[in-house]
Amino acid sequence: MVTRTLKDPSEYEDDVYVTGWLHDRLEDRLVEERKVKSKETRYNNLYMRMAYDVATMSHARRKKVGCIIVKDGNTISMGWNGMPSGYENCCEQVIGVDDVGSPTYKTNREVLHAEANALMKLAKSTNSSEGATMYITCSPCFECAKLIHQAGISKVIYAEEYRDKKGVDFLRKSGIIVNNDDVNNIDNATYNIYTIKD
Repeated sequence: MVTRTLKDPSEYEDDVYVTGWLHDRLEDRLVEERKVKSKETRYNNLYMRMAYDVATMSHARRKKVGCIIVKDGNTISMGWNGMPSGYENCCEQVIGVDDVGSPTYKTNREVLHAEANALMKLAKSTNSSEGATMYITCSPCFECAKLIHQAGISKVIYAEEYRDKKGVDFLRKSGIIVNNDDVNNIDNATYNIYTIKD
């Protein structure tokens, strides 16, 4: 008998090899696969909403970025862009005014990115980032991408593109697979998923 990959049981209703029992089993399997994908999508959306909530903790004026790290279904760390502990919460300096009269800002050198902040908080804990998933409201810069890779994060999900794509390129060159099929949009943000290959 020839083995085939069965995708939709309705394709095989007239096939002499497919019995009613097998047809029911195939339907059950498809329902279960949809549930798993739907559950994963719901969790990805939940964690991304949490990352956006964490971003509200930032004192930055130009861009508030949030990050959470999840392992085995538990949030093990979170971070937002901001000044190091003990510094005044002033992330930018006003450097001028644009054409419409709005102030323009320059970010202070001391500001930590959300990803670095979350990883440093995690380093102080007893948790390990090995195999964890990172949810970020903005794609990582090159420096943060190196930290993410070195920390053993296995998946990075982000919502918005950072102006510099070198971080994402570095993640790809590090053997990371791009997959955004199982995440819904929240507030029109497109999620991009990167998974490190085994």
